[in-house]
Amino acid sequence: MKPFPALAARVATPVAVVVLAVSSLAVAQTSQPGVAPATGPAGDAQKAFVRDAASGNSMEIQIGQYMQEHSQNAQVKALARALVTDHQRAQQELGLAADKAGIKVDEALSPLHKATVDALQQYSGKELDREFVFAVIGEHHKDILQYTFASRNLTNPFLKQYAS
Repeated sequence: MKPFPALAARVATPVAVVVLAVSSLAVAQTSQPGVAPATGPAGDAQKAFVRDAASGNSMEIQIGQYMQEHSQNAQVKALARALVTDHQRAQQELGLAADKAGIKVDEALSPLHKATVDALQQYSGKELDREFVFAVIGEHHKDILQYTFASRNLTNPFLKQYAS
């Protein structure tokens, strides 16, 4: 088994991703409130949020499905089922909001999300269950920061509503 990064690395990577995402959103904002950036119909910040949210939803769906098949723990399987259901719904809602904003949703995994899926597949048994829970907690901490920032700073009302 390849060791999953230490707890500090688990926290540092999502935090670094959030810092980069927040930085890209902040840079893309204009000085006039309520005005989308001039780069494209929905703006780069809106597109970045949709891309990151879709990738996160896709990852949660994939790891949830994987855990339903590979975990031996009933509680972990229940969590995995809930993740799949919740993130499939979230992906549908994102698709509707993005469509109204004129943004195409690409459900492909980002390199970070793909690495998380790949890393989990290296484990089995109790180690798999533990790493799954750590991955889900880390992803949701990152999401809380990202969605809070987006709900306050995106200029597109449909995406703001989705992020809220």
